Amino acid sequence: MKIRTVIIDVFILMLFLAGSVYSYTQFKYGYHYALLKQKVQQPRIYNAAAYTSAPDTGLYLQGMPAAPASVAPFDGRVFYNGPGNSGIGFFWKSVPGAASYTIRISARADLRQPIVKEAVPENFFILDAARTAALPERIFYWAVSQTDFEGEVSPYGEPRSFQTSLFVEK
Repeated sequence: MKIRTVIIDVFILMLFLAGSVYSYTQFKYGYHYALLKQKVQQPRIYNAAAYTSAPDTGLYLQGMPAAPASVAPFDGRVFYNGPGNSGIGFFWKSVPGAASYTIRISARADLRQPIVKEAVPENFFILDAARTAALPERIFYWAVSQTDFEGEVSPYGEPRSFQTSLFVEK
């Protein structure tokens, strides 16, 4: 009889300890979740992107993402758009935390009414030969924005210009 009560007491003690550990774990994760939720709900500061790392919360973003800096083609570059052209390559600096980039090419300096607007995963875009040949002879403007992993979209960078022509001096 005595062994039976000891076994029951030990069993009840184990249930109590297991419940305590479960409760502590739930409290701990609930507490960290509440802290993370407070940080996410803080008002965003819309200036340069600032990535910080907080203990137990990982990486999070404060503020609007930064616009990617354009690399090539340089302003005013002239490209041949006749038969046998090789296309046009657009390159920009990659941004840490960018999930994708959106390139916009337009005949207008304010980039409205784009003739090309494409989302790409890398920090370059190639306008193939067929699409380049379809461009009229004129000046075009291009710029890039980025979308981070939180879905925030940066403004477009400073527009650069290029020109297409059937006659290009070598």
